[in-house]
Amino acid sequence: GLRYQYNLYRLQVDNPTLSIGKNVIIKNFKGLKIGQNVTIQDNCYLHCGGMDWCNYEGGIELHDNSFLGTGTIIWGTGAIVRIGKHTVTAQNVQIYASTEYRDNNDVDTLRSQFFKFKDVLIDDGAGLYSNSVVGPGVTIGKNARVSANSLALKDVKPDTLVAGIPARHV
Repeated sequence: GLRYQYNLYRLQVDNPTLSIGKNVIIKNFKGLKIGQNVTIQDNCYLHCGGMDWCNYEGGIELHDNSFLGTGTIIWGTGAIVRIGKHTVTAQNVQIYASTEYRDNNDVDTLRSQFFKFKDVLIDDGAGLYSNSVVGPGVTIGKNARVSANSLALKDVKPDTLVAGIPARHV
């Protein structure tokens, strides 16, 4: 609606070097921090927390010269997702700072949702290739790469390449 359009307008005015594509959805503009020369391509979804189910916490930081490819999804809910300087996500990358879990041994808890929240760091110069997924609590080291169609659920050391499901050093 009009409020969303106004918030998007303010984001662009406050960040004149921001390049933002069409159909970008941002939840909780207050939880979004943007550096210089950031690019957010078409159809990205950025959830910056601030909801009751994530204890009104969370956020996303996009540092200088970071690039989000078309269709990138970032859930900075309940914890912070930090995207470092000179990082690149290709198309349809997904990054999550939260996950739902259930206790399968307790029938009553199956009716309730529970969440875990952990910060995610994509360090300076890192690259996430098409359709890769990064889970809560993961650090992708400086200049590291996550191969296309990979699932990173553990930290990735700097200057390395990981691939597969789950992602392993190549």
